[in-house]
Amino acid sequence: MQLLGRFITLSLLLILLTFVTMVSFSKPSHTLSTLQDEVIKIETNLVVLNAAVTDSNGKPLAGLKSGDFILEEDGKPQHIAVFNAENAPFAAALLIDASGSMKTKLSRARVAAAQFAESMRPDDVTSVYSFSDKVKNLQEFSSSQDISPDVWELEAEGETTLYDAMYQSLQALSPRSELRRAIIVISDGGDTKSKHLEKQVLELAIKTSTNIYAIDITDPLVDKDPKQMISSGLLKNFAEKTGGQYVKTLGGKQLSEKLLEISKELRTQYTIGFYPEKESIGHKHHLSLKISNRPNIQVRARQSY
Repeated sequence: MQLLGRFITLSLLLILLTFVTMVSFSKPSHTLSTLQDEVIKIETNLVVLNAAVTDSNGKPLAGLKSGDFILEEDGKPQHIAVFNAENAPFAAALLIDASGSMKTKLSRARVAAAQFAESMRPDDVTSVYSFSDKVKNLQEFSSSQDISPDVWELEAEGETTLYDAMYQSLQALSPRSELRRAIIVISDGGDTKSKHLEKQVLELAIKTSTNIYAIDITDPLVDKDPKQMISSGLLKNFAEKTGGQYVKTLGGKQLSEKLLEISKELRTQYTIGFYPEKESIGHKHHLSLKISNRPNIQVRARQSY
């Protein structure tokens, strides 16, 4: 009995010691969790710019270092905390205008979209949307080189919900882990029926660090409506404000080539990030990114946040 009593006492002591040890280590674990939460909170303040840099001939310029760039917020130099010049994966949303005005151009857009998909690498992803009276998600984000069969069945009809399509695709891009994100719009006109506004689309694009590439396939000999000039100006504004590119093309081989150039550009961008001052968060700020002592070099990146 004495032996049994000692065994029970020893067991109780071991249990008590285990409990004390667990309590002792639970506090650092909790502190670590708190520190992780703080780090995550800081990370959300990171401002990311995806910059395309080209030489005087319009060719991509590789080999630049962090020190080659001058980044300013409201005219004040900023420390570049994140820099990536590697061939990185991207996430892109391809938006195809299927409104009535695209009757003679939709086939060109379909072929170009399919060729863009063929250029995908295993770690790149793209989704496909069409827009007319309504926005349709024809393909979820995928690295497949075969575009959805639904693309080939598109018919041109109805009005144009361009802004709604852009906004919906931006929402889908927002939670993606890829730092390089883009919307590629193939369209011949402006918006006629969206619930969302141009301002809302632009704000969300800037918030999600998404470049907008606008492929305008308007035929200048046919589409001479003054409204068309306004629409083209809006597409150009989206591209310039977000660091994307505005491309004017009639379609065909040139359209396919432009899409492949965009695909290459997305892979070879310079990803640059900085942490703004705490008191500056919540206000709109102007951004400037350029290369030091290289006046003939063109840098395209978003202009604000």
